[in-house]
Amino acid sequence: LDVSVTLRDRVPCVDPARDPYYPELEVLKPIRADPDRFRVHRWFPDHPMRFRDNVFWAYGLSTATGYDSLAPNGLRLLPWNETNGFSRWLDAANIKYVFAEEGARLPSGRFEMVAMQPGVRVWRNKDVLPRIHAVGSAVVLGDEREVLGAIRSGDLDPHVGVYLERSQAGVKGAV
Repeated sequence: LDVSVTLRDRVPCVDPARDPYYPELEVLKPIRADPDRFRVHRWFPDHPMRFRDNVFWAYGLSTATGYDSLAPNGLRLLPWNETNGFSRWLDAANIKYVFAEEGARLPSGRFEMVAMQPGVRVWRNKDVLPRIHAVGSAVVLGDEREVLGAIRSGDLDPHVGVYLERSQAGVKGAV
């Protein structure tokens, strides 16, 4: 006898719509209203414990650095941060929103501030790519180490091309 079915009306339940597990954060409202599929990224170099990945997960938001079942292998190895902002691989990783410290300034040509609260600013990446997109060129390299080195060099724009490991280049339809 399955007690969970027969006694369902007698077991206390929490309705997350009426009594959410976590309070709605004002800074998350515009992001949660976005109908697209996307990832978020946190950038708090001076406060590494602020807005950890599991906070985003609790609000139904995907990150590229953890707690995302749809993250491709090696996604967290991409070099996103640069001296004056973020690399184009942020776009390729489908990171549409960046959570940053209050004083952070992201390049206005690529980013637009969409929300703020004390200590936190949320920026929308205007150049984000969809999770799945087609490109016109491929560069075949030897192994993962070579691919990561080429990505770090910044020679290929992920909006138009892709790097492939030699072992993956032979996969039908890969190139």
